[in-house]
Parts: sequence; C-alpha cells; structure tokens
Amino acid sequence: MSKQCNGKGCNGAWDCDNCRQTGDCEKTVICDDCGYEMTEEYYSVDGSDLCSDCLADRYRQYIGE
Repeated sequence: MSKQCNGKGCNGAWDCDNCRQTGDCEKTVICDDCGYEMTEEYYSVDGSDLCSDCLADRYRQYIGE
C-alpha cells in the first residue's frame, strides 16, 4: 500500500481510529508509478495513488488529425 503514517498504532496504513499518537502524524503517500513521496495533494484513480505528473502521463489524451 502506498499510504504511510508515522503515528503509533497506525501500522503505517492510516488507521486513524486506532491511533495513539499524541502529536501530529506525519502522513505521506507514495506514487504507485514513480515512487514520489507526496504529502499534500495526490490522486486516487482505479486503486492507484498518483502524483499529478503520473496522472497526466497515464491519462493524457491528445486531439489531432
């Protein structure tokens, strides 16, 4: 899974209901295509977590003659 968290009790998978972290958690998402570590904005499409560059590469469409 590409979602990771350093919170105690999260088991690295964003299990926020069972989190025992007293401070802020450090949540990250790793792009499934390129491995880029994303901390704020990412796209979850068809079961994949993607950065904006990989989203564009995978789903970009061209109109041409």
